[in-house]
Amino acid sequence: MLIFNVVNTTQIKVSKKYLRKVVEKILEEENFKDDFEASLVLVGDKKMRSLNKKYRGIDKATDVLSFDLNWDAKELKYDKTRQGEIIISLDQVKRQVKKIEGNSFRKELSLLLIHGVLHLLGYNHEGTLKEKKRRMLSRQEELLIRISH
Repeated sequence: MLIFNVVNTTQIKVSKKYLRKVVEKILEEENFKDDFEASLVLVGDKKMRSLNKKYRGIDKATDVLSFDLNWDAKELKYDKTRQGEIIISLDQVKRQVKKIEGNSFRKELSLLLIHGVLHLLGYNHEGTLKEKKRRMLSRQEELLIRISH
């Protein structure tokens, strides 16, 4: 079962229905059959900078943060239900759209949502082997292509 909530703290309009479809497609493509509960919080740069500093010690805004809420550190495994929170800065989305010709707000937002969901599904790229990083980023691009069509 999928439980997916979107909280938009900005004035920028986004389709919650579309974002849910993106998550559904990711879970389908990843062949993920367990329960998945996630919240997506859309924020501006000021809030994102504050969160990035608090949780990662980096005093600047970033585009996406993911918080896995059910990793069992004692058992080194996930509970059956995946739970998490994804935070995306829509200010960053707007800036990043301008960096790539042919990019769109929807496509960039989808990419960051894919990135966040993959983290909640156990993918990782920070401080890991190059192969794991390559695998995650490659999968992210594959999913973006599938979702965009």
